[in-house]
Amino acid sequence: MTSIVSEWNWKDIFQAAATVVALIGLFFAIYQYRLAQRWQKSRFAAELTEKFHSDEDLILAWRFLDWHDRQIVLPSKFSEDGKNPQKFFYSIEKLAGAMSMQNREKSPNTGLLDLRDGYRTHEYLVYVEIFDRFFDYITQIYGYLRNRLVDEEDLTTVFYILHRLDNFTFQQKKIFQGYLQAYDYRDVLRMIEMARASGDFNYLETAGKNG
Repeated sequence: MTSIVSEWNWKDIFQAAATVVALIGLFFAIYQYRLAQRWQKSRFAAELTEKFHSDEDLILAWRFLDWHDRQIVLPSKFSEDGKNPQKFFYSIEKLAGAMSMQNREKSPNTGLLDLRDGYRTHEYLVYVEIFDRFFDYITQIYGYLRNRLVDEEDLTTVFYILHRLDNFTFQQKKIFQGYLQAYDYRDVLRMIEMARASGDFNYLETAGKNG
């Protein structure tokens, strides 16, 4: 034992101690970095989610998924003249008609799928405009997820809204599935799959009905 200790000098002891301290400092720095990254991700996810409460387009899309038929007032940018708010009768049947692939055909001018002439009216087009903006935003969120800028666990509200959209039906048929596939909203479909896998949202719907 004495011979082993004698082989060590104070310089070796200090070097070993310094190495241990440096390793502890490194691990602590990594922990602090990961903690900061997690906080930044959570904050960014909160900002993304908050837009569903502040952005007119997203608010309307969400409300359309919760409302029954009713009279509403459209913001001016969605009104027919584009200048003044407009009374509008929200109808699930009209929403289903706007999303239905049976009401679409290839445009002779562009070769792209578009609403047939009988459905190219404001009472249908407003739904297309609002939900296209909604789907574009969901696509952005998927991009942030794919690039690990946010975590799934912080997007409960987004997944709940997508759960509502996925199960939104008219005459026992899903309203949005065909539209999302036809217009290649593949990232929205991926997000819907994630919503399906993320858990049971029935408790939120029950709380909403009781609230």
